[in-house]
Amino acid sequence: MLSTSAGNAEIVRNLGISPKTLRNHISNTYHKLGIFDRAQAVLIAVPEGRVEVNP
Repeated sequence: MLSTSAGNAEIVRNLGISPKTLRNHISNTYHKLGIFDRAQAVLIAVPEGRVEVNP
């Protein structure tokens, strides 16, 4: 199970994919959402309840 704070190295290790494949998936997701970085992804995910922010 991945934590919400998992870095790319942990993600590729757990999924058994290459770093380039992960970068391609992330890039494709950003393109579909019309965003450019993880900060923008968080701004979309939090209001939708997909990510919890702990103060």
